[in-house]
Amino acid sequence: MNAENTPQTNKNLPIVTTVLEFAAVTVFVVIVIFVFQRIALMRYNQPVAPAPNGVLTLIPYTATLHGSLQLHPLDLELQKEDFSYHYGRELHKERMNRTVTHWTEPDASVEWNLNPGGGTYEVEICYACPEDSAGGSFTLDVGGTPLSGTVQNTGGWDQWQTFPLGEVQLGGEKVALTVKAQQLGTSALMDLKSIVLKPKG
Repeated sequence: MNAENTPQTNKNLPIVTTVLEFAAVTVFVVIVIFVFQRIALMRYNQPVAPAPNGVLTLIPYTATLHGSLQLHPLDLELQKEDFSYHYGRELHKERMNRTVTHWTEPDASVEWNLNPGGGTYEVEICYACPEDSAGGSFTLDVGGTPLSGTVQNTGGWDQWQTFPLGEVQLGGEKVALTVKAQQLGTSALMDLKSIVLKPKG
């Protein structure tokens, strides 16, 4: 038999196959990540609805931030290398515990969309502020009803306290809730953790 007519095995074929398989897996992972991110974005862009007990709990992760405001911590996603952990319960828990920081501009604001039931709600705000930055003031507007507050000393930027702001009367339609500074403290207004609306009665 003529050696020149003998079929030659392509020694590079296994390498090419491995590269193609790796590329396919990479594309699949990228698509899955994109889908998860879009689902999360759709979920947290929805108006905040009451819990079964009627309470509306507003956390920074579901808010829209304007101006200098930032979520803390900033780089949770960058710290997570393992895919299953990245989209697991721990990351979800940490997202829910994020806070609003860098309230250093007078025109900065934080905003939520709400879908409350009708009735009277008692409004509470949870924040942190050290003594040397306390004394600033802010306005919380929900559905056109403004409530004002003066930032108290809570003992530090990581010492959280909850304060009552007053009552608002809401209908059953979708409304916006916005918090804006009236006067900043020495270094910043406050670090904001949450706002809670509790149905009265």
